[in-house]
Amino acid sequence: MDTERLRPATQPAAGAAPIDWETISGTIRGALRTGSGPIDPDEMAGLAETLRGHIALLLIEARQRASQLGRGTIEAQQAATRLGSSS
Repeated sequence: MDTERLRPATQPAAGAAPIDWETISGTIRGALRTGSGPIDPDEMAGLAETLRGHIALLLIEARQRASQLGRGTIEAQQAATRLGSSS
């Protein structure tokens, strides 16, 4: 995965943990590998919880970037709709 182009252009929002792209990529690779055979329910629950945490951090970053779009623009409205925010 090309994580270089995904790196944030801004600092994490106040109170948010910094995004660790390598950890997120590793978690995704691990989750994708689980599709190749049986998986322990506890492992599946752990992966789901970890992925939810990654998504929460990424949403903070995405909402922060969306808030920098010009208010009232089509791009701002699309971002707000996709992210479930009122930016």
